[in-house]
This record gives sequence, structure tokens and C-alpha cells, in this order.
Amino acid sequence: MPKWLKAKYDTENKIASYTDQQGNFLIRSGGSLPWRLNNPGNLRPAISPQGLPAPKKVKTHIGFAQAKNKDGALSYFLIFPDYETGVNELRNNLHRLHSNKRISEAIEAYAPRKENNTNRYIEQVELFSGLSRNQVINTLQAGEFERLVQAIIRIEGYNDQSKGPRQERLVAASNVTFSDGSRPIANQPAIIQQGGQQKETKTTASGRLPPIVHKPEAGPIDILVKNTKGTLEKVLSIDPTAEAKHYLAVLEQWVIHGSSASHQPNNSSQKTSRPSAQYVVQPGDTLSNIAKIFKSSVPTIQQANNIKNPNRIYPGLRLHIPAKNNAQTDTEKTSAPQTTQQPANTEKRTTTNTETKPTRSKDGLGSPIVLLSSDSRCAPWMEIAIDEAKKWGGYVESQQALKSKKARHKKVNGIIETNYHKEIGLNFPSLETAWCASFVNFCLKSSKYEFEKSASSQFPKWSKKFKKIDKPIYGALVVYANPKKKGQGHVCLAYHNINGIENDFAVLGGNQGDSITLNKHLGTYINSLGYELVGYFVPASYYNFAIKEIENAKSLGEKIKLDVLCNNISIDMFKASTSTR
Repeated sequence: MPKWLKAKYDTENKIASYTDQQGNFLIRSGGSLPWRLNNPGNLRPAISPQGLPAPKKVKTHIGFAQAKNKDGALSYFLIFPDYETGVNELRNNLHRLHSNKRISEAIEAYAPRKENNTNRYIEQVELFSGLSRNQVINTLQAGEFERLVQAIIRIEGYNDQSKGPRQERLVAASNVTFSDGSRPIANQPAIIQQGGQQKETKTTASGRLPPIVHKPEAGPIDILVKNTKGTLEKVLSIDPTAEAKHYLAVLEQWVIHGSSASHQPNNSSQKTSRPSAQYVVQPGDTLSNIAKIFKSSVPTIQQANNIKNPNRIYPGLRLHIPAKNNAQTDTEKTSAPQTTQQPANTEKRTTTNTETKPTRSKDGLGSPIVLLSSDSRCAPWMEIAIDEAKKWGGYVESQQALKSKKARHKKVNGIIETNYHKEIGLNFPSLETAWCASFVNFCLKSSKYEFEKSASSQFPKWSKKFKKIDKPIYGALVVYANPKKKGQGHVCLAYHNINGIENDFAVLGGNQGDSITLNKHLGTYINSLGYELVGYFVPASYYNFAIKEIENAKSLGEKIKLDVLCNNISIDMFKASTSTR
């Protein structure tokens, strides 16, 4: 049976749909609400002040359903991945909330009179379980307690089919992501062709087509895209009789569509000023080659960004490139040191993309100079991660963490206000719940890459949206497992080589010492905490580019002290993280 990871509920049609990591769907209709939701106890989540479901103790649910209660009012109910999980949560609920109560007192709270015929409920519990309403729950023998659980399941109507027989249908559905080799391709028109029928569609912001449902009787599924000649060409064929998969379609020498800013031609015969620009430092960059690209100078960029040492700039640093006027200042006339080094990863590509391949003007004429082509930038999600680190460096996840750390860390400034769980669509009310995975997924989502709506540190291992690579590169997702706690560990991002242990490097992540900071890959996680390395992963749409980067021995830069890196991006360097997420 597939492992269902998320679920949705169609309130109007009373249909529950479950999805697994392979892309399969399970559709449930008919029967009772508890059966459709795998929720035999009809358990409900706590509700936030905003009126949204926000369970505090239950963490095994995979979705929420909004359905009418017995009074006809809409209420939220929990959806569980399978029947046994739902039963266990019913058992936990009775132990946690009603352990010291008589059965009658527990039912008064479990099935309140404003919504139920509580007297009849208690009578039925006695009838179906053979127990007395006066028995205290924590005094029940194991067999007696289970009879109580099964009586509640029966009364809540798990097996009731009076309003329609149970209907369950398993549907395979594959996912397809378009990439130019390094980045997802957003808004790319495509045609899905099967059995002589065609359906026009396009990719999402993360380069993904809508799920493609397998219809074995209709024959092969072909994905078509217009090439540079304007004719449709098949880029992928899917066998509908096979199991659902995640496919990556890498488009090269294709016309790739995307939005681009309008360009107003310059009719003036005189040179115009170059506007200011922003640039994010890539692995292998130097100030001199950046100055050369933007026709500026090292002193100009150094002064504009308050850089004390021009020989120390690190990946992810966002630089402001001042505007260049025709009447140059003496500083701007200063020649930048000549170098043959080119910015890392700016090789020419065969893909034409009006959104991610902006043109540069010659000598300030025509359209303004802009950022380097975004498909030539290494791991764009690292820019987000470093911006978040700069914003929240020295902040911790909660008041409790702040209080405990103030005695040890003078630079602690306050509490992180961004809830990374909510930013990716999870309903955890605060960062007290493990958030290393939510932080990484937030960075991926913000940079328009595919991500998982998951707080599990092991998500890159099971998600087909990510691929494993052999070596660490800048921006790779580093996954660790805690051998002492099954299913737990940590996930973070590879950043830069550091001094100390051979082959050690700094990792940037959330929930590292309750904050966003840099830790040592070997020194902290492997040697100190005793974690096991699961592997290095990248988004599937970045995989081709990652393979090239593995050959780049300088992807993680020259060795540098960890505290120098921390100071560079304004991170308060906490002690080794004790996170077990």
C-alpha cells in the first residue's frame, strides 16, 4: 500500500484524495466521514484565533477536512494517512486528556451535549464495551481499554454505509518538471497528447506541469513543446501502464517562454548613464572581475558596500553596484586590477529564455545593464538563505530559547519573527516544532525551485523532486540521520570550505543552536553529535548543472576560518547545534 503523504477534502462532493511521493492518488467517496478521512474517532484539531486548524499535540495528520457536524455547522477534522494511525491518535487522546476521568466524565468532554446526545452516547459505550460508566480510564486493563476505543469507533460511525457504500479508487499520476539544466522553467507552454486528444497546459512557477493521470487504455502519453522553428516536438513520452514517476525534461535549443520587462529603445545619439544594479557574489568571483563586468572599479564597489578587505568576498553576498554617470569621479576612473578570471558558472548556454537570459547594453546604450543571467547563478536559493541569516543572525526561535541563551551569548538580539512552517504551508503555530527542513524548503520556494511541504529533515531522501549527488557543492542540501532516534536528523545547505579538519566545510541552516547560523559539517554533526551522513542532494531541475559543478574543485571556495565567515554575513556563531530534527 502506498505511503500517503498529504490529503485534501472536497467538502461539496464529500471526496477525500490522498497523494503519495510517487504521484499516485487515492480517491475515497461514499461511506462515512471517519472512513473517508482515516479518522475513526472523528478527532478535530485545535483552532487558532484566526479560525484555522492548528493542532498542538497531534503531529501525524496529513491534512484537514472541513465538513458539517451533527448541527450542520462547518467544523475542521483531521485526516490521517491510514486507519491504524487514526486509531492510535484516538488512544492517545483518551490517555492524554481523559486518563484520570470516569468513562462518563470522559464522554461528557469527548462528545459534548451541545453537539451530541451525550446520555445515549454513554449508554452505547456501556452496551458495546461491557464496561461501567463509573470505571476510571487509567484503571482499565489493556483489553478493557481497547474495548472502550472500539466502542467509540462504532458509535462515531466508522463502518456506517447507510448514506452510500464505500468507494475507493487508486489512480497513478506522474509529475513532469521542465528545466534548462540549472533552473526550473516557469510558464512554459506544453501540450499533453494521448489517444489522439491534445490538452494545452503550462508549467507552474517551479517548472512543474499539472499531475498527468495515467489512462492505460488510451495509449502512450506524449509531452510536446514548440522548438525554435515554431513546430511541435516531442520531449517526453510516458508509459501509462507503468507506475507513477517524477520526470525531468531538460530543454536545450528550445524556445522557452517567460515574462520579461518591456524594453524602450534609446533614440538618443548620446551615451546614457548606467543605472545602479545589484549583484550576488558567486563561487570563484573576485571584486576585480565583478568591476570589469559592470564597467566599474574595485574602489567604487568596495566603498559602496563597506567592504574592508577587497580580497574577501564570499558567495551569497549581495553587492550594490553604483550608477555610472558620464561625468566620472576620480574614484570611478580608477582602473580595476586586470584579471583573466571570469565569474564562476557563466558559460554560454544553448537555451533561449526571455526571462532568465537578459541582454546587456554596450557602453551604456539601449536597455540597462542588469544582473547576470539568473540561469548562470549557482544555487539561487543560497541568496535567500543568506539574506535570512543576515536578517535573523543573533536571534533565536522562542522566548524560552532567548532566555536560556542570553547568559551565554551577548549578541542574542531577540526572537525570529518569520514562521518558516507557515511560509511553506504547514500549520505549526511556532518554531518550537523542528524547523530545519521548513527553513530549507522556504529558501527553495522563494527562489522558485520545487520544494516539499514538509518539516521532516529526511525529505530530500524520499522526495522525487530531488536527486542525490556524489560530492558536496555550493548550495547542496546536506542530510544527516540521528542513529539514536529513527527518522530524525538534520538538513542544511553546504556553504564554504573551512580550516580545521581535512575536507570539512561550513553548512548554513535553520534550527542550528535554535537559530540560523553556520556549523561545521564534520566537526559538529559527524564528530561531535555522532550523526550519520545520508548524502548530498539538489533539486532535480538543478541536477545537470550540479554535475558540472562537481568537477569544479573550487565550488566551496578556499579554506577560511569559520568565525570569519560568520562575521562576513553577520551571523552570531552559536555553539554546536544539538538539533535532532
